[in-house]
Amino acid sequence: MKSRDQYLALYAEPESRNVPLPLKFDRAVTIPSLGEDLDRVLSSLRFAAHHSALRPLFIIVVNNRTDHSASLIAANRHLLDSVLPTAEPLTTGLYWVAPDRLIVDRSTLPFPPKQGVGLARKIGCDIALRLIAQGSVLSRWIHCTDGDCEVPEDYFTIAPPDGTAACVYNFEHVLDWSRPYEAEALQLYDQSLRCYVEGLKHAGSPYAHQSLGSTLALHSDSYAMVRGFPKTAAAEDFYLLNKLAKVGRIETLTQPTIRIHQRISDRVPFGTGVSTRKISEDLEAGRNYQVYHPAIFDHLATFLKGTDCLSRQPPSPEQLDTLWKEGPEGAEEAWEIAQRTRTTPEQRRKHFHDWFDAFRTLKYVHHLRDHRYGVAPIATSVTKLSDRLPGSQPLPLQ
Repeated sequence: MKSRDQYLALYAEPESRNVPLPLKFDRAVTIPSLGEDLDRVLSSLRFAAHHSALRPLFIIVVNNRTDHSASLIAANRHLLDSVLPTAEPLTTGLYWVAPDRLIVDRSTLPFPPKQGVGLARKIGCDIALRLIAQGSVLSRWIHCTDGDCEVPEDYFTIAPPDGTAACVYNFEHVLDWSRPYEAEALQLYDQSLRCYVEGLKHAGSPYAHQSLGSTLALHSDSYAMVRGFPKTAAAEDFYLLNKLAKVGRIETLTQPTIRIHQRISDRVPFGTGVSTRKISEDLEAGRNYQVYHPAIFDHLATFLKGTDCLSRQPPSPEQLDTLWKEGPEGAEEAWEIAQRTRTTPEQRRKHFHDWFDAFRTLKYVHHLRDHRYGVAPIATSVTKLSDRLPGSQPLPLQ
């Protein structure tokens, strides 16, 4: 409670300071919206709510940056014009649309160029946190999804164990084969996401989870503890989960499964939409899609096993020399600090993994790719990891 109250007082976005909601709800779902049709996701959420006999609140943050295209801004204006005439203004830029929607207008007052979906998610989650604190939302879990998603009927039935900071829902991409290059590109991108996470699992990394903002459920106390989403224009999900993994468990769910529909997008500078566009262009030009070489994760596994051994028994000088020579820059110093400041093997291991986190792991993977192992056709990684890819299907590789 202390961290939540402190966060709301010092770090929450202005939109969340005063939310005089007229009703009480069971759950809060946050949806950033930039030039989107939200009918599909809202219909599926309402069906899931009916199935679970719950009353959820949908917090929709209509947003754009000053440098977004005129077409996206016009689409936002169309959405706002369709709902605000019947809405009840609550505070500046915040509207109540009965029976289940809060609309935040950050299109009329756009974000600056370097901010984006991260700030939109932060505004939505900060409002949800405020409503939880004042008793207007009963559950401490904040759900995050997107306009291209379709949630299943059991979406609200999750029951994470104690100590869980965030849940990552299972997901599948819905492919539109009437646009074959785009569909194959999204399928390849989906497999690359899964290959990376399975590679981290193979290596024994504690950060082996997907990072898709549309598939998250966040414990409100943990969210407040790490000061919420970063305000970035992309990768806000990755950085938030990186922080949350240091204060609690990231629970990867095998069910329920969220369906993410195919779309090409330039809403953010990188991510699914942009990557799908680039892969599609490569496929049309006859270029094969390549990903991290599987040997990178074997190398990472050797390094992480070596550091785990350090926490249990003193290694020889030769072993230490090899370990630090093969490891990432700064690892030796981080481990020496862990030895000096932590007393048990478990504490030393956690200290080291808090340092060698998801971001440093990704940087190290990039280093190994660029300076040692290179890349490989995705078929190579899929073949190596296919037995560990849940629900993976053969790819129509050429």
